[in-house]
Amino acid sequence: MPLDPSIKKELYNLCVGNVERRINLLQQTIQAATDAVREETKSSAGDKYETMRAMLHLEVEKNQVQLEQALKSKRTIDEINPDSRFTTAQLGACVITNSGNYYLAISVGKVQVESNDYMIISPVSPIRKLISGLKKGDSYSFRNESPLVLEVI
Repeated sequence: MPLDPSIKKELYNLCVGNVERRINLLQQTIQAATDAVREETKSSAGDKYETMRAMLHLEVEKNQVQLEQALKSKRTIDEINPDSRFTTAQLGACVITNSGNYYLAISVGKVQVESNDYMIISPVSPIRKLISGLKKGDSYSFRNESPLVLEVI
């Protein structure tokens, strides 16, 4: 049975929602930590104050790195037109194999759409590197198996 193209839109929308939630959460976390640094007042326990400030700065820096990664994922999603149809596995394509279903976008992981499991995978995932450029009827080698591409949309 051919893949319904509306599934690609659902997968795309899951990616958009995922990355927007991550960006919003990270921005809120950074703002809260930044506010905490500003509100922290020098107390008589100077070392404790400096330690707390340093920890808050590290937290902000860590979250800023994660925010940049999320913004990079957003830029990748922005490159996808969910209405595009493909004959080869590439960014924005949905690839159905006899060993699993994949949506080539960003790293989200396993999701379920209409009772079927899909792995939403990023450009750097090992499986993505193996299936990029493949078309219906092609096979690839993965974990001592040779899955067959049944459909690309």
